[in-house]
Amino acid sequence: MLRTVSCIRLSRTRALLQRPCRCLSTGTLFAVATPIGNLQDASARVISTLQRVEVVAAESSEVLEALKNSNDEVMNPFQKVQSFYAHNEEERMPELLAHLREGHDVAITTRAGTVGICDVGARLIKAAHAEGISVSSIPGPCSITAALAASGFSGSQFFFDGYLPAMRKARLELLRSRLGWLKDGGLDEFILVNFCNGDMLEEVLVDFDQVLGAEAQICVAKDISMPYENVLRGAIGAVRRTWATLEAQRGAVVLLAELRSKRRGTASSASSSSASSGSKELKELAQVFQKHHVPVQKASLIAAQLTGRPVEEALEAMKAALGEGSINKADAQEGGARLTLHLVNLGRHITEEELQMALQQADVPSGQVSFARSHMGGQIAFIRYATPEVARQARTTINLAQIRPGASDG
Repeated sequence: MLRTVSCIRLSRTRALLQRPCRCLSTGTLFAVATPIGNLQDASARVISTLQRVEVVAAESSEVLEALKNSNDEVMNPFQKVQSFYAHNEEERMPELLAHLREGHDVAITTRAGTVGICDVGARLIKAAHAEGISVSSIPGPCSITAALAASGFSGSQFFFDGYLPAMRKARLELLRSRLGWLKDGGLDEFILVNFCNGDMLEEVLVDFDQVLGAEAQICVAKDISMPYENVLRGAIGAVRRTWATLEAQRGAVVLLAELRSKRRGTASSASSSSASSGSKELKELAQVFQKHHVPVQKASLIAAQLTGRPVEEALEAMKAALGEGSINKADAQEGGARLTLHLVNLGRHITEEELQMALQQADVPSGQVSFARSHMGGQIAFIRYATPEVARQARTTINLAQIRPGASDG
């Protein structure tokens, strides 16, 4: 009998040693989703996990404090909270992994939402897996799925692209490549999901209009789960008009677009709409450049920068509108092209007085200023000087970063 019991114990020990999972002495790393606005969205499991772990790696201690205040005794007095955010993630990882190796449970929390989605935590989780440390996800609020649910889009496929690029050219290239999936990737429809900063949404919607067409269906979700939540759905043009009436535009938003191929019979040809829209923009810019005597080569470069269209296409459009000559003939006699300095995309709300003041502060010679507003979002300033020498001095002195008062508000 004794021998039989010993054999059973030995076989159990061997089985435990042969398991591919973590060492028995290590702790567990918990990826804990935190509320994205409403503290009541924190589940009982989230609260209990935060209560019992020994260490919390928190992107925001304020969030933990708020959870503690809204749920009695969330934080126990023996718990150690460490700051854990993008700029110190690499530095904190060795210490957190050491806690786990010693058998302590560790929780990761972000400022809002799910760990690792455009946020901290993924590198630590990867390192924990590499060491055989157990990882457990505590699910909870997620702005992506919340926005999808509120949008009413019925597609079974969606693609999350993270934050949209800040530069317009990169943004347009990204949108065109995603649109190409309908034609080249064999997809009939899918929902494109992005994060975007609210203060640049107007510019982004202009790009969506250009690439997808004004009738494409989109949804903008802002302040999800908060009392002042906004969910706007409709054609791009209608959503743009409604968004312009909102007072609070700062903060992150979730932007969804319903992309459908022509095979579905529900959408116009977005590619032809994009080309038509781009052609219209180039023609309108050509009229502005003709009025201000901008050389064809210079005009094509500015137009390509503003519209995101290829430089070759912009050059052809400028030649067609301005002629093959380098500058307007009437202006050529006084060397007008050399007299004018062009500043692109200064922001929609900058005034001439603000620009002149900024020029003075940057030690750039002042001149005769005129503006051309771009419906793509922003302004072009044309600063005309008395002589080419003064204009040349301005070009060598100017730092565009110093000449953007109020641009961030546009």
